[in-house]
Amino acid sequence: MAAALALVVALLVGCSGGGTGSAGTPTTTGGADRNRADRAGPGRPLVTVMTATLARAAAERRDELEIARIAAYVGLAGAQAVTLAAPRAMDFTALVDYPLPTEVPTGRIDGTTAAVEAMVAAARSLLDDPASRAEVANLGTRLAEARTPRIADRETSRRSTTWGRHVGEHIAAWAAADGIGELRGRSGWAAPEGPGAWRPTPPARRPPLRPAWGTLRPFVRDVEACGVTEPLAFETRTGLPYADELRRVFLTARRRDAADEETARRWDDTRVGSTGPAGHWLAIAGRLAVQRRLDADRTARLLAVTATSIADATLVTWRLKYTYARARPVTVIRDLGWDRRWQPYLITPPSPEYPSARAMIAGAAATVLAHHFGDRTRFTDPGLADGSSRSGGVRPRTYPGFGAAAREATRSRLLGGVNLPHSLEASYRLGRCLALQTGGRLDGVRDAIRDPDTLFPAKPAPGER
Repeated sequence: MAAALALVVALLVGCSGGGTGSAGTPTTTGGADRNRADRAGPGRPLVTVMTATLARAAAERRDELEIARIAAYVGLAGAQAVTLAAPRAMDFTALVDYPLPTEVPTGRIDGTTAAVEAMVAAARSLLDDPASRAEVANLGTRLAEARTPRIADRETSRRSTTWGRHVGEHIAAWAAADGIGELRGRSGWAAPEGPGAWRPTPPARRPPLRPAWGTLRPFVRDVEACGVTEPLAFETRTGLPYADELRRVFLTARRRDAADEETARRWDDTRVGSTGPAGHWLAIAGRLAVQRRLDADRTARLLAVTATSIADATLVTWRLKYTYARARPVTVIRDLGWDRRWQPYLITPPSPEYPSARAMIAGAAATVLAHHFGDRTRFTDPGLADGSSRSGGVRPRTYPGFGAAAREATRSRLLGGVNLPHSLEASYRLGRCLALQTGGRLDGVRDAIRDPDTLFPAKPAPGER
């Protein structure tokens, strides 16, 4: 991991670009230095820190819920370091019980330097392993050394570093009261009994994952302002909606082909070392920020709003999962005797079926990205490594827009056999609404995606067959 990060940093040498002063005045660079800055994009180091932090969190075996939470704190640290010194600050007063730093600097601030320092300081407080903290700290040092020659004067560099660390420590103090640590290994949830109630699923029959996660504070107030669609009534008689949807899961499993399986794997994000769905969508965001050569301000906003929307979508998902406690398809299909040994293509997650985390996160992330780049932005999801069997056989795929990718991610859970279509559709649309609440509060995110009337028409869509 350290060698890989060193290579990334080497590529960033010469990465520069305009910073901001207290009134948003760009710093200036000259000649060849400025040309290199324009080619590299000053937002790229922020992406590097986010990527490294999530990779280290995954190496620590942090689960996808904690990774999403860490990403949000680190993203917010970077955004606040830039935007409080810029003309248009993000509305951090929308955050729950979050006091703004009172000492906003005067004079020029290099946005890239400040954001990187803030993100590194926050990341070090959130990672558990001393080796992880040291690796991220060393990365921050190397990025600072690569950046320093591009800053107009020594005092601006010093001021930017001091301010960034101050913001990161401020975020770290707020995160320390989060309560994540207290939730580890704690359940306090009694699984209900009766028809349609969740039970541990084969093959591992693991205990419920993080049933108390939904009790954490959200990042943005009123995340529950979106209306929640009720799950289908548990009625297994033929011809009733639940039975019809369960039959669709069962038949889709029989008809899937190699392409369907690759789609299911692409969006599963559970392989060893994965940074989860938060890391997957943030990688898409970060890659576009680098390709578009976004400045530090726009990159920081993009990472912060994407990560925060995902974290709040995850929280709401878990709150609802353990409110409704609905059985997974594998449980009901076996109970009904359709196939006593039936297994879905994907391993069923150890959590209730409704709502779907992947679908809700996809809806939230796509809404934010479409706002920032436009929904007709073509992009390529690189898949896993080289697409070989070692990497799960997931090859690069190009999408015509974020909505199309998010809808595929949503349908992938039907192809994997772990969710009902109704649950997936309701989750996707709730995630879209949550992003407008979260992103709308922080950065004015507006709806930029045009969805079909339904993601799951009565006639199976291509890919379901």
